[in-house]
Amino acid sequence: MMIMNEKESEQKDRPGKSRAKGRRKEERASTYQSVKCSAVSAERRSERSADVAVEAVVNIMLDGNWITILLALPDQLDALAAGFLVCEGIVDAFSDLKSVTPQGAAVICESRNKKPPSAMVSQGEGPMSTEGIPRIDSSLRVKAAIVREAAGKLQEISVLGKRTSGTHSTLICNPAGEMVSFSEDVSRSCSVDKAVGEALIKGSDLSQCALITTGRISAVTALKSARAGLPVMVSLSGILSSGIEVAQRLGMTLAVCPGGPEVCAYTRAERIEP
Repeated sequence: MMIMNEKESEQKDRPGKSRAKGRRKEERASTYQSVKCSAVSAERRSERSADVAVEAVVNIMLDGNWITILLALPDQLDALAAGFLVCEGIVDAFSDLKSVTPQGAAVICESRNKKPPSAMVSQGEGPMSTEGIPRIDSSLRVKAAIVREAAGKLQEISVLGKRTSGTHSTLICNPAGEMVSFSEDVSRSCSVDKAVGEALIKGSDLSQCALITTGRISAVTALKSARAGLPVMVSLSGILSSGIEVAQRLGMTLAVCPGGPEVCAYTRAERIEP
């Protein structure tokens, strides 16, 4: 699918989105497969079938340059590539991308302002570097009850995770709790990339959104959200010290929604309101 921006998007993207929906129904069928297994207890052994999530190799190409290989669920590949390029800072913004086209095991991307490969590599302090990432400046406020409702929705619609117990899920919502995007993937990082990419494809303003994920928040996923401009990131699992350090540097709100009546915010708690 070709992804176009600005006027191109206004004129041509609607039919493309319709075709994408049909294609993604087919893709969902390829995201899991049934395999035989032996169930062994203290009393007996029985043969049965079980569904497992599919992990596939996905190559990301940009302007004819090979960027990376990702191991991901083989769906939402346009969103995966767009989100990855933005979340890793390889392009400054989604508007920098001219096209994103899945082709077999690769996603071929073209930028408007072509950069040499050397300009795409961060030269900071390693995986926790916040160099070149603007501090989050967002007026977003979201009610704790909305966060809890969105967390419940995330668990409810994670159908593949329920079927296979092998995926992470990510949801992006607005302050009213309305879902902007959703993804499931075998990789917690790729689930973030896909949710961000899907939201950007739809033209959403991520500075006024919250991201909720089943995966723990580390420096890696916190940096992805920061580069996408998301001010609030919530985990259903937990937060690592590296994620907190990144969030403190960049002014992000990190929180955990453990399933009870509370949302526990670790940084910039004022964005989560009673």
